Amino acid sequence: MPKSRIENYIQSGKYFSFTEDKIAALDKLEFCPHVEPRIRKDDLTQALSMKVYDPLWLLSRQWQMGEFRGNNAGTAVSVKCSITQEDCSTDPIEPATEQVNPAIDLLVRVESAMHYIDMQGSAITPEQIKNLRQKYPIDWEGSDKHILKGCDATEKAENELNAQRISFANTFRNKAFDGYKLYLDMKSKNSSKVYTNWFEKQYLPTSDDNSHWQEQALNYSLEVRTGSRLFKGDRYQGGRLSWYTVDDAGRVGYPNNLPETIASLPSPAQYAGAPNKRLWQFEDHRVFMGNSTEQQSKANEMFMKFATLFSNDWMLIPLKTAIGKYITVNSIEVKDTFGKLYTIGNNKRAGANDTLGKLQECWQVFTNSKYGKTDGSAENGLFYAPQLAATLEGKPIEEVEILRDEMANMVWGVEKTTSDGCGSTLDEQLKAVQLKTFIDELYEKYRKKPEPGKVTFGEDGSTDRTSTKQSDYRYTLQTHVPFNWIPFVPQRIKDKENREFFHLGGREIILRRGKMPCHILTKTGYVLEPVLPVTSILRKGLDGDTYEPMLINEEEVQQTGIKLTKNFQRARWLNGKTYIWLGMYKKLAKLAESSGLEFDTLHKK
Repeated sequence: MPKSRIENYIQSGKYFSFTEDKIAALDKLEFCPHVEPRIRKDDLTQALSMKVYDPLWLLSRQWQMGEFRGNNAGTAVSVKCSITQEDCSTDPIEPATEQVNPAIDLLVRVESAMHYIDMQGSAITPEQIKNLRQKYPIDWEGSDKHILKGCDATEKAENELNAQRISFANTFRNKAFDGYKLYLDMKSKNSSKVYTNWFEKQYLPTSDDNSHWQEQALNYSLEVRTGSRLFKGDRYQGGRLSWYTVDDAGRVGYPNNLPETIASLPSPAQYAGAPNKRLWQFEDHRVFMGNSTEQQSKANEMFMKFATLFSNDWMLIPLKTAIGKYITVNSIEVKDTFGKLYTIGNNKRAGANDTLGKLQECWQVFTNSKYGKTDGSAENGLFYAPQLAATLEGKPIEEVEILRDEMANMVWGVEKTTSDGCGSTLDEQLKAVQLKTFIDELYEKYRKKPEPGKVTFGEDGSTDRTSTKQSDYRYTLQTHVPFNWIPFVPQRIKDKENREFFHLGGREIILRRGKMPCHILTKTGYVLEPVLPVTSILRKGLDGDTYEPMLINEEEVQQTGIKLTKNFQRARWLNGKTYIWLGMYKKLAKLAESSGLEFDTLHKK
């Protein structure tokens, strides 16, 4: 279109009126703004159609804004990137972090004893083995973990529910001794370090002061040092570790490597589902960003705006690194098609100089946040953690679900699976039902049964009737809860200075493990016994000489509940080394359930 025609169209007063001075001033602009669309409706279909109702007005606006002026729009053709890579440990993080010690059960005691006999070979005699059995005997009949601990009326019945343990005990009763007692004796006398070192490596790989599992938070805490930086993470739930698991805890030394320069070729930034770069080009029928009739999320709007307006301004360059590195980009030198060089410093991230950028809220992705900071601040580097690509997981040894019960205003730890002590597992739900059946049979056996009714005739012909008819209703003080349901009650715990919650990390409420009572009718009368957990996950503080309460942070148990699984895992590392460890894994379970706990109820018989 001739320039005079555009000027006449503009100066006609139909749309705008510009003088020659204003038009000349527009030509002197160093940069040209552009018109951006604004979304006014939730449905983006009409906005993405880009309908033009007046092409002449659009061309006029483009001319007014200087869109027809030629400028340096060179394309990046080569990039030189200056980076610094700091080395860290070449061992995977998961085995060392997730590893917990197995329980010292019947299998460990027998297995360690048989290994000690194999270590001695022909040097040990049958008489010596007999002496070891007498000096370090195994309690074959007892069990380390009883639901009703110390109850003589149910101890035998509870032991019989573990048929695998009975069979295991009958096999090794006259062959093995307690290898754990032997280890403790040798450890105290500082003798036979070959056996004690093997026992610790096999069954006690993690010391008490080096355990990463936090019972109160129900997750792992870890520290990793790479080069000059220290990384910490306190919310690792097990399973898969990645770069976002840890936060940057600051510099603790000096970089152990010098900067290096990497040259590469840039390519346009793209993502799956993005429209084509050319506006009037037929696209794949699967690419349709306006197919949502409901309100678009902010993330969708951000990606749509990036794809339609700014995608040509972003380029990707390959950056090769090795696992277990902390990589920092020092500077980027870009050369365009006109031969001009542009240098980007490591502190010139998008938005770093605006108001939000000064608050460390500028654009960033794949960066490690600063440990303990809540303002979104992050470092410029990225930690490529030495993580395992895949692991083989064994059958769960223990499985516990921690669920909310809104009707009872409590939290329950539901034990699903536990170890039987000799290499296999027990179904705790089935065991709880069988034990309850045995207790009901005791009640029916020893309860006082009502005498039958009778009629007495007097000499004068009168009758005396004694009726023992029972009521049609039954009053229940408290309903029964399955034995595999362990209660956690909300509680405030005061410290020595009578403060209620600040010593708990600012929490007002914390969950504390409780005990459900069990009334057992015996020949001599009723016996009251507490129901105890049998899994090591919920049994903290019950096996020692002194009682220790188990506490759980209330915020860890959401409405959906969580599941804790303990199992063995096996993986191979890059150098072919095999790692085997026993670890915990935390994940979401299901919605809240009801335990059926009720008080003061009246039921019809």
